[in-house]
Amino acid sequence: MHPIFIMRYTTFLPLVAKSTPPPPPKRGLAGLVELGIWETVATRASWYHNWNLVPYSTRVPHVPFLWGKSWGPYADNLQAAVNILGRDYAGPLLWLNEPNDAVQANMNHEEAAQFYIDTRAALPHAQLIGPSVVQRLTADNF
Repeated sequence: MHPIFIMRYTTFLPLVAKSTPPPPPKRGLAGLVELGIWETVATRASWYHNWNLVPYSTRVPHVPFLWGKSWGPYADNLQAAVNILGRDYAGPLLWLNEPNDAVQANMNHEEAAQFYIDTRAALPHAQLIGPSVVQRLTADNF
């Protein structure tokens, strides 16, 4: 009778972690997000804005917002943009938040056109995105 050999093999399989696909490039996050929530929602956006020129997180690219002539701590928002971003800033710049609303940027069309000319002169390479206008829905225009 022949001896029976029992062979044991150990196989090591690589562990494959399921990766989360990157968010679509046009999916952005807007708003003032509390830091506790930010870490969760930031993975679902490829950029964000906070209605400000300065970011509050570096986890996701920030798109600065030149809200209007003045906003928050900036009496001269355009000069603040040049100081913060630099005259050679060539990235996207959200521009002019609801100029036709008295509680927002509050400009008539002539003031908005002049602000565009001033912005172009101060930040000639910026990719301006805007303005965003508001239409209040009433019974007459709904």
